Amino acid sequence: MAGSRGGLPPRLATAGRLLGPSLEGLSFLGAGFLLHALGRAGPVFWLAVPFIVLAAVLEQPAVQLRLAGGDLARRPVLRLALMLATVTATFYLIGWGPLLSFAFVGVTVLQMRVSAARVWRPALAGTVLSLAAGQAAVAAGWVHSYLDPGLAQVAGAFGAFVSVALIRIIGVLAEQREAAEREVRVSGERFRALVQDACDVIALIDTHGTVKYVSPGVRNLIGVEPDDLLGGRFREWILPADLPVAQANLAAALADPGGQHRVEVRVRHADGQQRWVESTVRNLIDNPAVDGLVANLRDITERRAAVDRLNFDANHDALTGLANRAAFLRELHEVFAAGPTAVLFVDLDGLKGINDTLGHGAGDAAIIAAAGMLQRSVLGSDVCGRPGGVAAVRGRPGGDAAVCGRLGGDEFGIILPGVDTIDRAVAVADRILMEMDRPVGYDDHHTLRVRASIGIAVTDDRCPDATSLLSRADAAMYRAKRRGAHSYEVHLTNAPAWR
Repeated sequence: MAGSRGGLPPRLATAGRLLGPSLEGLSFLGAGFLLHALGRAGPVFWLAVPFIVLAAVLEQPAVQLRLAGGDLARRPVLRLALMLATVTATFYLIGWGPLLSFAFVGVTVLQMRVSAARVWRPALAGTVLSLAAGQAAVAAGWVHSYLDPGLAQVAGAFGAFVSVALIRIIGVLAEQREAAEREVRVSGERFRALVQDACDVIALIDTHGTVKYVSPGVRNLIGVEPDDLLGGRFREWILPADLPVAQANLAAALADPGGQHRVEVRVRHADGQQRWVESTVRNLIDNPAVDGLVANLRDITERRAAVDRLNFDANHDALTGLANRAAFLRELHEVFAAGPTAVLFVDLDGLKGINDTLGHGAGDAAIIAAAGMLQRSVLGSDVCGRPGGVAAVRGRPGGDAAVCGRLGGDEFGIILPGVDTIDRAVAVADRILMEMDRPVGYDDHHTLRVRASIGIAVTDDRCPDATSLLSRADAAMYRAKRRGAHSYEVHLTNAPAWR
């Protein structure tokens, strides 16, 4: 039948939902009829039947909810009192009340299940009162008992003692469990409140790097939903160039239980942009409550940009963007120590006249134009041993890229790493002078003509250090200036040459 596929037929399922909560009451009803058939259900058994049926009805969740006014947290004492009174009347009417006191434990457990553990104290008091009333009725002869009067009182007292003890134990344990569950719930809510809108991202990953949990902040970090990352790996979002560093940091964390390991890597945002992320990983695999590595991820894109800007400003001239004097000299010493080097010392001619006639704005424009000419003269050339040299301060010594720098005022310098012949350095000087032959537009009415005197020096056996090499180029520049504007001179150890 189609209705029975994958479970019980609908009618049986409905009957199960209705009768399930009343199984205890129905079982007692069946037991009562069995005792009645055996002649052991008391002379007023039929008076007990309505109470048995009432107990079965009271067990129904819908009835409990109705008695609670729609909220099971309300009126627990009323519902408990009704159940205790019904059970007491039932058992004592059938003549076995002193032996069935343990049923009060079941009533208490039922009420704790629907109304929380706090009802165990009223249940304990109600149990004592109900048993006392039932035993008093037996002693007075108002209800029948199949036990001798003395034995009935002993059995009732013993049952009361055991029932009270069980109710107290069950109630205390239930309260402790509820307190622990409440603390877990509060801790979870507190944690969610802390991480819901936090800028930092908290993630839990296993030993393979698989994401087991990630906080909502990941939406801002890489632009994806937390659920989309579960079961995946963060390495999929790390730029390939930074992946080895990230993997090394993860390996270090795995080898250091309890330790923290920090690394800065670039990640790919869903919008295609790159973000700098500081990742702090702590190994908590040995903690059973965590069983993984906890990663704190922080977006440091703006901080890295600020640091890069500060580093750039510390090493570059504010007007031209070329290396400043300190960075130029530092680079010169590193390149000189690495091998053959040529230096061009460039001094602009006529800058004072431009300042005097057109103002300092025009002078700054001339300096900026000259810086661009110097860069174009070394970019794309093979004077440093390869095409495409970059005119900038390098992050490592001994490279083969040319370096342009502003030494101050109208003075510039060019470092040519690996150049050991005068001809290759002279080729750069020729390109510089050719670049400067082109006039530079300043405004609608004026053009600027930048001129320069250039001194050239190349390392040899008699050049002891980088400072001496720069001094040679400086001296050659002054000789070129005395000779005439827009020319260069090469420093030769034995015989200076005019060009």
